[in-house]
Amino acid sequence: MEPLLSATGLLQRVLVWGPVMVSAGLAASAIRLAAESPVTAVGLLLLSASAFLPPLLARRRFRRMLQSGDPILISALWRTALEGTAHAQATEALMNAVTFAACGWVDEARMHLDRASRGSVWDPAGEHRLIVETLLEAFDGDRSLAVRHAARFADLPLPAGGARVRREIVALRVSMGALARAFAHESVSGDLEALERAARSSPLISWAMRYAAAIVSVDHNQPERALAMLEGAPHWPPQSAFQAFHRELILHIARSIPTASVHHGDAQP
Repeated sequence: MEPLLSATGLLQRVLVWGPVMVSAGLAASAIRLAAESPVTAVGLLLLSASAFLPPLLARRRFRRMLQSGDPILISALWRTALEGTAHAQATEALMNAVTFAACGWVDEARMHLDRASRGSVWDPAGEHRLIVETLLEAFDGDRSLAVRHAARFADLPLPAGGARVRREIVALRVSMGALARAFAHESVSGDLEALERAARSSPLISWAMRYAAAIVSVDHNQPERALAMLEGAPHWPPQSAFQAFHRELILHIARSIPTASVHHGDAQP
């Protein structure tokens, strides 16, 4: 499920696609797309990578890994896939930033983002950075700033490319806006559905979208829907902001569904 950073203008637009390396190999369609367009979205490939992995079992294994909530395990994939490629260290730092942010590890994500800022891919990766910065501000920062970051992300021109890629980019931008508004408690009509779709289709950011959807559900007095979003949550460590989010959401849900704390309350320390 890996993306490599090719040379010169690969990191324009949402993220860069380059030769993509995954344990099961790169899908032929992704290879053709990379050949047709020098602008490929590394992060977008990760956020919807399962569509490009040929074998069904490899796709499932890949999705489970991305949804594991273990950024250390996932970051090891980036290191292996990017080894020996151009701009490997800077690209790995960017990928680690989004990975740790997507798992709620705010401090670690900021550390990797700082490392990426000293690399050659920093300027072309503006859209990638907006994704990371939106997540970080939403989880542990200025939530109004997260909303503004997401709005900037949504307003960027779409890259050249196939209709499918453009649809995925639009869906990602919509879901990032919905996530930022959820954590700011400013959700609008359609946000909950967008978050639920992103949770299903984008495994790397699945848990970030699930917690945002749970917040919107609680805000709209839909505790059962919120509880469904928390089903199967990993055992979040103290480094992850999701540990506190999970605990707080369970407390809110338990007020309406008393058994909620029994089923989920012990999942987080």
